[in-house]
Amino acid sequence: MRMLLRFVLFAFAFGALVLFLLRLTRNPRSGRGSSSGGNAPDAFSAEPESRYREALGLDGTEDEDQIRKRYRELLSRYHPDKVQHLGEEFRRMAEQKTREILEAYAYYSEKHGR
Repeated sequence: MRMLLRFVLFAFAFGALVLFLLRLTRNPRSGRGSSSGGNAPDAFSAEPESRYREALGLDGTEDEDQIRKRYRELLSRYHPDKVQHLGEEFRRMAEQKTREILEAYAYYSEKHGR
């Protein structure tokens, strides 16, 4: 019974990661920053707020507490340590998503004067 439960949990986690990867491949901005030769151009792009809103899955009406809650949810979901047993590719994708989440939260923290 325990083995079946472990298998079901693993299958669920694997399915969630596959959906995550599919979503990343559909997003044309998923590779930003990696080949641009630096991080400065991203910080001065024309629409940084929409990019950060997309990274955190926000609609623009959230207050500081809701942004913090969403940040913590996403960070716990996509943390690289949670997927390291699934292989190098998943870990790299999780690291990229974590970087995007951290960058977006830093933007909103600075915007709200934290």
